[in-house]
Amino acid sequence: MMTHLTDMQLNEYLDDMLAEAEKTAVEAHLRQCESCRVQLQQLQVVFAALDEVAAVELPVDVETAVLQNLPAAAPTPTWVWALIAMELAAAAAMTWTLRWALRPTAQAWLSAIRQWAQSLITGWQMPSLSDTWQTITAVFQQLPTPPTLTLPTVQWAVLIGLAFTGWLLANRILLQENFHGMSDD
Repeated sequence: MMTHLTDMQLNEYLDDMLAEAEKTAVEAHLRQCESCRVQLQQLQVVFAALDEVAAVELPVDVETAVLQNLPAAAPTPTWVWALIAMELAAAAAMTWTLRWALRPTAQAWLSAIRQWAQSLITGWQMPSLSDTWQTITAVFQQLPTPPTLTLPTVQWAVLIGLAFTGWLLANRILLQENFHGMSDD
């Protein structure tokens, strides 16, 4: 049983959007299938008629009337702005804390990288790959390890659970249906 071309394939063929192999297969199918040829001719007639239709201009500008009839946007409640401000303050506090906590480590990393770069520049000779690898390894071995928080697994689970619960509550508050006065009540 022969499968017929889909409307999508015929439309893509008319728009010349098919890949070369697919276009060849469609053309071969059209040579054999009368039903698909008729369907293609019908689509060509429809598109030719659509091309002849002139653009209709409306006698009245409805855009202004529609925009005037739209309800005014409900003002954002104060508590939403307060919640956003608290979240931004918490993010800023965490960023500031991490910056100061990691500052000695970052300075040590930058110092070690600077020393390695200066040793390469002052040498003016291209070291071999093994020398470069040994230098990189030595630099990384000299770097201090970043600070870590060592907490028992239960405390990590509680912290992650609290953070997740806070995230869910904040999203619930911000994304509720009647946020902008859209409720049907």
